[in-house]
Amino acid sequence: AMKSKLFGEAKVREFLEVRSLPELVELLEETEYRTAFVESSTNFSGMDLFTHALQAHWVATLQKVVRITPQNGRRLLAVFLREYEIQNLAALFASKETGVALPDTDLVFLNPKAREFFGALSQKDSVAAIVYALRPTEYYTTLASTQVAFDQTRDFRVFIRGLYAYHFKGLLDFAEKE
Repeated sequence: AMKSKLFGEAKVREFLEVRSLPELVELLEETEYRTAFVESSTNFSGMDLFTHALQAHWVATLQKVVRITPQNGRRLLAVFLREYEIQNLAALFASKETGVALPDTDLVFLNPKAREFFGALSQKDSVAAIVYALRPTEYYTTLASTQVAFDQTRDFRVFIRGLYAYHFKGLLDFAEKE
């Protein structure tokens, strides 16, 4: 069913002939992206509208995939979708370390619990507080193992590298088991 939503040759040609961002947005509003663009246009314009609408559409697509995935495929999907949680954590770490506010619209929430969870983490006042709050999660062991490097360098990116290493190891481990 999702294959039928792919752009045909004529639509792709229209996209290739676009000369401005507003013209591109107008074309996308004639497709299944319409809802995402309309909803995003209440808060964004220009390139921000474009990026947030595409992200909103992508998240809606992922949520649909989660809903329709059969039980026997959910473990693989969970391993794959872990990357979005890690992206959220990386954005939160960067926000806390730089002091730049991180709007919810810059995070990816695949379910209401994720929104609640990352909302609570965003209220923490430091990277260390976020790491501490992650104690009950699968990520804490990895974060604890990189804590020494963080303490020595004060570079929050060691946590991010550790989380991505954990994620890629999880993907490889899953592939070897299947």
